[in-house]
Amino acid sequence: MEEKKKIFRPNYSSRALNGIKTLAGFCLELLPFPRNEPKIRISWESDKLDSKISMKIKISGGKIDENRLKSIMDDAESGSQIKIKGTEIPKRFRHEKAFSSFKSIEYQDAKWVQIEDLYNLKNAKSVKLGANNDFTNSEYNMLIENWLFKEWDMFEKLEIPRYKLVSLRLHHVLEDVEVVTVKRGGQYKYVFLAKNQEKRKNTVGIVYWKKGTFFMETMNPKDYCNLDQGQEAYDMLLEMKKEKENK
Repeated sequence: MEEKKKIFRPNYSSRALNGIKTLAGFCLELLPFPRNEPKIRISWESDKLDSKISMKIKISGGKIDENRLKSIMDDAESGSQIKIKGTEIPKRFRHEKAFSSFKSIEYQDAKWVQIEDLYNLKNAKSVKLGANNDFTNSEYNMLIENWLFKEWDMFEKLEIPRYKLVSLRLHHVLEDVEVVTVKRGGQYKYVFLAKNQEKRKNTVGIVYWKKGTFFMETMNPKDYCNLDQGQEAYDMLLEMKKEKENK
């Protein structure tokens, strides 16, 4: 079935977001007007994994007004996808849904993002931030510590490239974190277990650096143990945990 589209000027009403969602996906295309306005596309598409219809927000180019972006996030459905690429986001922008309500997140302009914002992530599949973030080694450590004790699954994959000349320092990023180092596919990866494992599925954390980018992935133990060297690394982490508890 051919996808249906409607054209609106930028000052669209929130009622437009409640349009009929067909199986092919209902789409709102908000054309840039005037020139420095971003292009905003909101659609409902079928998820390839579970065949559910989900909301997808895509913003590109220009500079978006703070109130306008807040209005879009106000109307965003839980479990939606959001991608803002090539668009300048106000440096002081804040919204409670920015990291808590989306299952897929990409903010290419990340200068407004604070490390504490990432603590609000909940059940996200993938999160990607732009390289103009200002995170420090100690802040990456704070993020990992927050994940260790979280009461819910935060994300499956987090990707944060860096423009900064100051390199990531392993002893700072993983300070006080009990890790096992695994080399897989020529890449060193640092594996650790969540401290709070109640009500959580993905309790294995993996951190690594690749081409100037910080990656953190989370997996459930069964899937991780099926990887090359996974069972061995997981058993070592369990033994380390047991030894610490018996001290």
